[in-house]
Parts: sequence; C-alpha cells; structure tokens
Amino acid sequence: MARRYSLIVLIAGLGLFGLSNLALGSTGYDALQQPINARVVSMNGAYVSHFGDPSALFWNPAGLAFMKQTMGELSYENHILDVDGTEVSVALPFWKGGAGFGLNFWDYGEFDQRDNQGNVIGRPTTASEFWLTGGYGLALDNNTSLGLNLQLFVRDYANSKSTLLFWSFGWQRYFPEQQLRLGVTASHWGTNLSTYQDHPEALPKTLTAGISKKLLYLPLRLYLDAQYSASDDDFRGMLGGEFTITESENLFLRLGLSTDRFDQQTHVVGADFLAGGSFGFGFRYQFLEFDYGAQTFGGAGMVHAFTLKSKF
Repeated sequence: MARRYSLIVLIAGLGLFGLSNLALGSTGYDALQQPINARVVSMNGAYVSHFGDPSALFWNPAGLAFMKQTMGELSYENHILDVDGTEVSVALPFWKGGAGFGLNFWDYGEFDQRDNQGNVIGRPTTASEFWLTGGYGLALDNNTSLGLNLQLFVRDYANSKSTLLFWSFGWQRYFPEQQLRLGVTASHWGTNLSTYQDHPEALPKTLTAGISKKLLYLPLRLYLDAQYSASDDDFRGMLGGEFTITESENLFLRLGLSTDRFDQQTHVVGADFLAGGSFGFGFRYQFLEFDYGAQTFGGAGMVHAFTLKSKF
C-alpha cells in the first residue's frame, strides 16, 4: 500500500511539472531567485522540500525546524559576465525548532559613467546588492513544521540606493513510511522602505510547491518543484535528483532540469541542448562537506558554484 501511494504522488507531481512550462519572468530582483549554494544550483533550485541545514533558511524556512546540530555554510558563485555571488549562513536548533541567519552579496563589477554621446564622465562606478536574512522554523510535531524568514535587501547602483523588507512563509510535511516530503512557500512578499525610482519595480512574489521522494530500490532522492510568479503571472518547473554513490553516504552526484530551457534557446545546437540543465557533486568527510554545482544558461554561458559546509 505504501509503495502504491508513493507512485500516485510521484505521478501527480510529474503532471504538475509538465504544466509548469514557462520560465520565471524578470522583476528586477533576479538575484533573489538565483541560488548561490552549490547543492541548490546543481539541482536547479528544486529545493522547497529540503530540510535540516542552513540553506533551508533561504528556500523554505520550515526546514529549519529539523536542525539537529549547529551548522555553517560558505558559498561562492561565478555567474555569467563575471558577476560574483557570496553567501554565508548558519543554523542551529532553537526552542521548539531551529533558527538561521545569513548574508548574501552580489558584486556586478565596475562600470564607466558615460553621457548620451558615449563620452566617459567621472570615475568608474560600482553596482551591488546584498541582503540579511533571519528565519525560524517551528516543529508542530515530529513530521510537520511552519517557518518564517525576514530579509533586509539593499541595492546600490552608482551610489543610488534602494532598501526593501521581504518576508517569506513556509510549510513542510513528512510521510515517514513513504520517505516523502511536501513543501510550500510564499516568498519575497514585502514593502519598499526607500527607493531611487519614482515608480518602484514590482516585488518578486512567488508561490512554490514541491515534493521530494527517496526511491525504494535506487540510491536516489528526487526533488520536484512548481513555481508561480505572482509579479509576472508566469510558471516555472524544476526537477532535481541526488544520487548517493557510496554505501558510507559520503559521495553524491546531482542533476537538475528546469523549464527555463524554453526561454534560453539560441539556435546553437550544443548550447540549446544543455540550456536549463544543471549538475554537480558533493563529498563529505567527518564534519565537513564540499559541494560543486554548475548551471547552464544556453548561449549566455554557465554558472559555477562552490560550497563548504561544516558541523559544529
């Protein structure tokens, strides 16, 4: 009976993935949607049902409720056009669940200031974004949790700043017999605290539902997410998988696919074939884990991410 139930849920999830055939549109806050953590990158962001480590802080704070010990993560990502992202986070058991804190920073580099005729005026200027995140996950029982995070987001473009406050809510439910977990989030709802524009950009509000399932006869856990962007009225689907290569569970291979590939077609055969895909691996030794993840954007290029995770 348990096996039959698991199959039904997987089929329903795949149907949901099939309906999500549009890529997420742009709201001007794309950095909030782009993962930096290498494990998340390698599975193309299909992570809303994940739990038990600091990365849950950003993708579904309900997953913080099942922290068993203090953990920290440091991630670096080299994005296309030499844009760099850095993420530092820590999470720990707290009260009836778990709490987490994190800092994200995106460096877009230096740019020349030019007038309408293309003449350089003044010194080169910089562009960057960073945000501070704090979150808490509450365990309602051994298998159900709720979570909330708050993010203070600051954008600095050519010394013109805007500041926003975001909040995200999450829910998770685990079914032990089926080794299946459900997750739902409402992410990046908020308000403008200050802006450098007369008409502030739309907030990147999203609703995401996902499932993860450990298969019975394969060393594989599947992750499947469907995401709706309320700001752009668009859908997006993400599918990820994590293979456990060794019996000691210290070596992992990860793959991912996204419906973003339909918006990344460039009519270049090799680039189009890989567009919207991702892959990576992880290696765990005692209390340390190293992860690498890569994500393709068709003809635009490829993202490389690295994460070092430690237990304390």
